[in-house]
Amino acid sequence: MLRFVAVGFCDDRSQTIRIARRGVSVCRRNLEITRRVRLARSIRTPSTTADDGIRSQLAQVNRAYERRFGYIYIVCATGKSAEEMLAIARNRLNNDPATELAVAAEEQRKITQLRLAKLLED
Repeated sequence: MLRFVAVGFCDDRSQTIRIARRGVSVCRRNLEITRRVRLARSIRTPSTTADDGIRSQLAQVNRAYERRFGYIYIVCATGKSAEEMLAIARNRLNNDPATELAVAAEEQRKITQLRLAKLLED
């Protein structure tokens, strides 16, 4: 039952959008923590396996994104290569702040749903 409630909550996009603005302040407060803490060691993101050139470009785009929007770039990396994530980030830099907030909230929803599903599998 808990699994369905938790995953169902993550599927409620209107709820995600309503709390997104509050989430921005959480993102800002947790920025330093996010930079220091890795996800579970079993998770390998494309940026950890990308070549130095792609990692460097991702770092530059991440800094530009944070300057533009005031919070860190977030994308659900599952199934995406580093090159895809770089292209997505560059494209999202063109969004206006309201559009990007909705996109970022949706990406966070996807990540949370995946993490909850994994947690509740055990």
